[in-house]
Amino acid sequence: MELQEAVSQFLFHCRYEKNLSPKTLKAYSIDLRQFLEHLAAELQIATLEAVDKVALRAYIKSLFGPLKEKSVKRKVATLKALFHFLEREDAIVADRQNPDAADINPPMSPAQPLPELDLAPRDFREKAARPQPLFPNRYLAAALALSVSSWRWSKGDRSIPSDSGRC
Repeated sequence: MELQEAVSQFLFHCRYEKNLSPKTLKAYSIDLRQFLEHLAAELQIATLEAVDKVALRAYIKSLFGPLKEKSVKRKVATLKALFHFLEREDAIVADRQNPDAADINPPMSPAQPLPELDLAPRDFREKAARPQPLFPNRYLAAALALSVSSWRWSKGDRSIPSDSGRC
């Protein structure tokens, strides 16, 4: 597959399937155009099959001189999005046998059997002491809440009112 065709499919996917914003599409388009120009001019690569780790590293290395770190990160993120898309579309196959290859989706380990569960009823009070509420009597807590809500605060006064009920 030609690189230009892969990029066109990716941008189509981003625009119509992912519904990305026009600014994101413009940034992706610029980043990928620069990537294609670098591959064609510096490494004479025009096909997707010819792109390898060496070509990607050479491109990323070329970015560090003229660009700020933030710009380089954005361009690398664009390339990652492109190659994730191509892998999902089966246009490329990730090298899972090579330990140096990036492990995008590590294989899942086989399911482990669950331990036997003891479903017999238990007295949970024996297991752990539950934290005691600040006001053990719920009626006392409600009465306190009502009395606090009836306090009248004057501007700037943050003292607790006296028992007389005056502020």
